Amino acid sequence: MTSLIYLTFITFANLCLISAETPETLSSKFNQLTPKNSTGLPLVPVNPIDALLDQKAAITDVEQQEKELDELVAESQLDSPIPIPVVNYLEPYTIHSFTIPQNGHPPLTKSRLSFIQSQLREIIFEDRIAHVVRIIFHDCVGGCDGCLNRDLPPNMTPMLNTATLLDNLYDSQGFSDWLSRADFYALAGITAIEIGVENANVGCFFFNCIRMPRFHFRYGRKDCATSPLSSGVQSFPEGKDDYDAVMEFFANEFGLRPRYATALLGAHTLGGAAGAAGSGFVGFWKENAIEAAKFDQRYFSLLSDRRLYWNHLDVSAQTGANSPRFQWEGFVNNQQVSFMLNSDVSLLLDIQTNNVGQSSCNFNTCPYSPTALLVHIYARFPNFWIRDFERAFARMIENGSTWLLAV
Repeated sequence: MTSLIYLTFITFANLCLISAETPETLSSKFNQLTPKNSTGLPLVPVNPIDALLDQKAAITDVEQQEKELDELVAESQLDSPIPIPVVNYLEPYTIHSFTIPQNGHPPLTKSRLSFIQSQLREIIFEDRIAHVVRIIFHDCVGGCDGCLNRDLPPNMTPMLNTATLLDNLYDSQGFSDWLSRADFYALAGITAIEIGVENANVGCFFFNCIRMPRFHFRYGRKDCATSPLSSGVQSFPEGKDDYDAVMEFFANEFGLRPRYATALLGAHTLGGAAGAAGSGFVGFWKENAIEAAKFDQRYFSLLSDRRLYWNHLDVSAQTGANSPRFQWEGFVNNQQVSFMLNSDVSLLLDIQTNNVGQSSCNFNTCPYSPTALLVHIYARFPNFWIRDFERAFARMIENGSTWLLAV
């Protein structure tokens, strides 16, 4: 499995450009409120944020609560809410009574879209849910084009087996008559998220259910000439990355500011790392394979849960990696309930790492990172996170496309 599921925004030049400058945040304010230990460093997570969010949780009007949470995030300058993406739509032209969009495909109707999704649902389950989300990210780094380099190390993971299943379905069903492979991957990503939400909501009761993301699928992406294969080399983030490296990648690749980068990293609520079969990291971000198939806010809940005790250790000897693989393992009552990469923990804590990813501080000594407030908000208000995630994910799956058709 790849080191990260990094999902991202699309940048629309001059229309939807999101500033990539490093924000000034409230993290220093909260660190000042934090009790200090004997070394003078703050102990985190801390109560002031919880007390602040308790006030927001007491608001019974959902719209007012969301408004006040938005205002709180705005104060931290992590980004204000973004509108639905501005997209240039193709005007179809008519030939022999057929309405054909300018991308060469006949119209993708809602009934055809539903049929394709029904076929996808037959093959997307369990660990394949995370695989599919990872596939669409890897396809969209550098622009969504329906192509994966299967010889590139970050791609040489169990997700390739699922990519083969997707390609076989696309080819055998003749879906190329209706949409490109890049469109198909994007639709598969949406479907996987929806299945993950359904898994999370089994047995839930209204107020504690995860809201289904509202995705507006558009098609018209261009496949590369050799789709589904590619020899192109894309750069991907590494699991050892700290906050600056994570945000720099999003900024340089997609013009993404921290608020929505944090929301998208919540996709790590799905799946895990496959050890020797993948990046050399190992474990589920959540408790087990069953939980790893649920799309919920628990990724953020575990990060901010004060009951967890975290170890930071090198697992390269365990996984056979040829260089150190430092990861975080969270325990409750001596039972491991989570694993996190540096890039995950950096959303909460300002970890300082050396060149192999070893942190010089831990959960008791590291100060807050700039996005710590968001981690706590997303953990307490899952549907607020879902709203941010759906906007960010929509941008990601349209990366590199400027002319798209609505279904």
